[in-house]
Amino acid sequence: MQYLLLLPVVLLFVAAGAILVLRRFRPGSVYAWLLAVVVCLAVWGLLIYFRFHAPAAVIFINWLPVTQAVGTVIFQLDTPAWVYTMSLAGLAAAVILTASARLHQNSNPSTWAANLAITAAGMLATLAGTPLALVLAWTLIDAIELVFILGAVSEKETSSEAVLAFSFRITGTLVLMGTMVLSRATGQELLLIDPRPDLSIFLLIAASLRLGVLPLHLPYIRDLPFRRGVSTTLRIVSAASGLVVLGRLPVTVVSQVWYPWMLLFAALAAFYGAVMWLTSPNEIRGRPYWMIALGGLAVVSVVRGYPTASLAWGSLLILSGSLLFLYSVRELRLIFLPVLGALALSGLPFTPGGVGWEGLVVFPINYPDFIFWGVHALLLAGFIRHMFRPEEPLSILEPWIKVVYPLGLGLLAGTAWLVAVLGWTDSRGLDRWWASLATVLAAVGGWYAYRRLRPWWAAHPERTAWVTVVGRPVLRVSNALLRLDWLYLLVGFAYRLAQALIRAVTVILEGEGGVLWVLVLLALLISLLQSSLAGAP
Repeated sequence: MQYLLLLPVVLLFVAAGAILVLRRFRPGSVYAWLLAVVVCLAVWGLLIYFRFHAPAAVIFINWLPVTQAVGTVIFQLDTPAWVYTMSLAGLAAAVILTASARLHQNSNPSTWAANLAITAAGMLATLAGTPLALVLAWTLIDAIELVFILGAVSEKETSSEAVLAFSFRITGTLVLMGTMVLSRATGQELLLIDPRPDLSIFLLIAASLRLGVLPLHLPYIRDLPFRRGVSTTLRIVSAASGLVVLGRLPVTVVSQVWYPWMLLFAALAAFYGAVMWLTSPNEIRGRPYWMIALGGLAVVSVVRGYPTASLAWGSLLILSGSLLFLYSVRELRLIFLPVLGALALSGLPFTPGGVGWEGLVVFPINYPDFIFWGVHALLLAGFIRHMFRPEEPLSILEPWIKVVYPLGLGLLAGTAWLVAVLGWTDSRGLDRWWASLATVLAAVGGWYAYRRLRPWWAAHPERTAWVTVVGRPVLRVSNALLRLDWLYLLVGFAYRLAQALIRAVTVILEGEGGVLWVLVLLALLISLLQSSLAGAP
């Protein structure tokens, strides 16, 4: 079949529409949830089949009234595309399966349909083989997210954050479009499957803008009404659409001049995200920082010349992170599920994160390697801390939910290991086993020390009061600087100033002397043109 590759996307979109129809004409029907489960599992299985029997690329030529090179849209399944498309399929299935435990938390057919539609849009981005296809997919994702967020929240602050996030991602899209123009100027078409080395730096910048790494920006700090289900899908899909670009970049992306600066900014973002993830009150509040930290490690791996390592950190961002974000019903007998996620994140040999160490520890060992080792240790320690945080007990749920809910989490954990086995064939971390082992020991030891010392801190607040007095101002200032809040305030001030000037000019031109002012400006423009033409050779 010519368009077999797009079958998963079509199935998800059709299922989303069918669920909305069922909600309209058969409210309260269980068929909506069953349809979502069947379609998600079918897409998940279909993508496994595609790994062994890859379908042909889907090419749309001259579908726009422009030349062939500019108007070509290609969707293709290479290794990075399969890794992230498979990860999104596992996420979609897990969200629907675990939705049974969130029926009292705004989990309904509308959110299930939104989850499928957002996932389908994300798959269009991960399968995109040309910049034009990626631009269209990014625009679709951003539009869906902006409409959903603005329709779901009423707080002015959250709405402003949605617009800010949209602005940064649109900037990444504009960078990608500019790269297309540069490539077209040389008479060559830019392909994402095998991008040109001289233009790859712009692709790195565009992907980093969508991830929030370069420059560091953290929108959506406040909680959304849909905390664990479709909210998780919104965040993850946007990140996956940028991560897939990183996995396709060549080994030499950054020149020697820009290498230390790019490495510094990515390391700063990763370290900041890891610290904030560890200290967040819960995993949902820490979700933006988790994405910044893992996205930073993925960017670091690409800057250092190991794009395959970025696949490991990117897939862990999606799968291990989502496993914890959806882990809302907790009992001791289910603890093995997040433990599998922590084990995947650990990077021990023969785990999904094993190959990721190639991008963090580069021989010969140098100072940045220790920074990235510390970032990874903080991430793992935070994961362990959050997975032991108490939540709702499983025993209060209905019997069928007690079966379906663990299956959803188990599907996520299994997908993480399946992606690692089928996604890449490089080293499994055997040559850097000591780094991963040291991280595990540091993370587990730090978490154990925290558990032992916490009662003592609570019993002797007078002895630790100075830590709060000194630490809070330092953390507040560093948080504002690293999050570039000062830059956002400056941009907002410039925007309001320009708005005031335009409003003043509008009032002047619409007044009684408006025609006179137009004539004066026209005369001034003509004189400027004459002077410039007179000075031309």
